[in-house]
Amino acid sequence: MIRAKYHLMLVSGLLLILWCLQTMAQQTGSIVTKYDSVAEDLYLAGGTVQLLTDVSGDAVIAGGSVTVAKRVGSDLLVAGGAVTISGDVGDDVRAAGGTLTVAGNVGGDMVAAAGSVTLGPDATVSGRAWLSGGSVHVAGHITNELRVAAGTVVLTGQVDGDVRLLAESIEMTPTAVITGDLTYSSPNELVAAQGARIDGVINREESDMFPSGHDWGGRIVSAIVFCLSLAVSAMVVSLLFPDFSRSSILLIEHQPLTSLGIGLLVLVVTPIAIVVFCASVLGIPLGMALLALYLVVLLAGFLVALTYVGRIGFKLIGKESKQSRGSMSLSILAAAGLVLVVSVIPVLGTLALFGMLLLGVGALAAYSYRCYTRLKAENVPAPSVG
Repeated sequence: MIRAKYHLMLVSGLLLILWCLQTMAQQTGSIVTKYDSVAEDLYLAGGTVQLLTDVSGDAVIAGGSVTVAKRVGSDLLVAGGAVTISGDVGDDVRAAGGTLTVAGNVGGDMVAAAGSVTLGPDATVSGRAWLSGGSVHVAGHITNELRVAAGTVVLTGQVDGDVRLLAESIEMTPTAVITGDLTYSSPNELVAAQGARIDGVINREESDMFPSGHDWGGRIVSAIVFCLSLAVSAMVVSLLFPDFSRSSILLIEHQPLTSLGIGLLVLVVTPIAIVVFCASVLGIPLGMALLALYLVVLLAGFLVALTYVGRIGFKLIGKESKQSRGSMSLSILAAAGLVLVVSVIPVLGTLALFGMLLLGVGALAAYSYRCYTRLKAENVPAPSVG
């Protein structure tokens, strides 16, 4: 009875999040194309999203493939598998995705994280730029400071301010210009081609990403304790809610792209819904409740993804797909160890863990919606997936 009650609470929370996403998105679908001009804020979500008209206010867009080809008058918040911003943005840009290409002008600050980030030669960022990714290529013009954390960084454009770089490899081509100081952290020396210009001071310093030997002991112990805590939590979730956990894992296994897309949508848009609710006095209780549920969903989603990783490992070694409780616990423990190893890989490790989070959250949300639609259609408890 208690287990069913908590199960219903989690499903209700996920449905509330999905309802907020649907309410905020003015247009959704597998292919969404916006032609008509928008005199206010715009919210779009879909498999393929194309913004082909000017927006006077803010724009919030999420999709598998996103193209912003026209001007956004205020802020732009965008997330997708492949994101291209060729139109101008009047204020700040916050973007996340698999690949991100910016060819327009940004009137304010730019904060971006993606597997690959490219600031094209015709692009200009009038404020600060904080970029993170597997690879980052800055060919445009940044009129303020630049901060980058990446696997590889290539600078061919101009930065009119200080630059801080954290990367495995850093390269400056002959056309690169930095008018301020350059501070970088890397296991490798900076590679600056002849003709590259740095007007300020060059500083190389150590970083937490490349710690000295005496720091490793405590960090390893802390990391192991944290991963053990995750493993135990995942085991508890699987034992208390076996149907819910198993069905969500099957959704990740059979529909990974769907789970990834829904997870990205939930992760990006829900905080916006929380802010919108809290902006009005009457909506504050709902906003606070949504925030609490959001945090629960994030944790539960990652634990489901951790269990999924353990299941995949269990199948790879040639065992049967159905596991006993003992073997399931061992597989989760092994998955937690894998997470520990992957997490120390610069940038790529972070992206891998982020992908796990998206898969787990998306699967939980999709399963909750299926439960809701089946209960509504049949007026009986929804069966498990698979």
